[in-house]
Formats: sequence, C-alpha cells, structure tokens
Amino acid sequence: MEAFGGLLGAAFGLVQLSIFMAFTRSSFLNGGLERNSLVGIKTKVTKSSDRAWDAGHRAALPWLSVAARVGYAVALLTVVVAVVQLVTGVGQDIFLAVPGAGYVACVVILLIGTRKANEAGRNAVE
Repeated sequence: MEAFGGLLGAAFGLVQLSIFMAFTRSSFLNGGLERNSLVGIKTKVTKSSDRAWDAGHRAALPWLSVAARVGYAVALLTVVVAVVQLVTGVGQDIFLAVPGAGYVACVVILLIGTRKANEAGRNAVE
C-alpha cells in the first residue's frame, strides 16, 4: 500500500508541474505574462528587455506545451501503474521508473525550450 501512495504522490507532482507549464504558456498567450521575477523563463537573456522576454517566450511556447502534455500523459500512466502494483503486489522499485522517466523527460524538454528562448531573445535584441 505504501508503494501505491508513493506512485500517486509522484503522479500528483507531475500534474502540478504540467499545470504550471500550461499556466505559463496560457498566461503568455493571453498577454498576462509580462517580464517579472516570479513566473516565466528567467535567464539573463530573457530578462534583459521586454523584446527578449517576448521573443524568448514565443519561441518556448511549443516546448512548454509538449512538456505539459508529456507530464499529463506520464501522470495518467503512473496512476495505471499504481493500480497494477496494488493489484499484483509486485515491488515498487520497477514502477518508480515510470514517473521518474516522466520528470526527466519534462526537465529535458524544458531545457530545450529554455535554450530556444535564449536564442530567440538574443536575436531579438541584436
């Protein structure tokens, strides 16, 4: 039962991460994500000007979308895996690889998006 709870907690964390990425994307698209120190892709380049901020976030939008979708999908898969683990009683270690891979995938996608944001931000101010 402990493994079940751990897997559900990991799934919940992935959903929270995905909601935050979707919120950031949506806020930018709706014009509500001005340059700030709290939410967004905050690198030296993107924070350097409003033009760099806008260009960087525009370039990162597809990556935010993909990362959010991956997070939601892996969270759902993690819930399915948690139920399978609960029913079968098979050890937790093998099942923890599912949400772990989801977190790694989200981070890698966000790093790519951040790199694209930096490139676009740099080009916007040159």
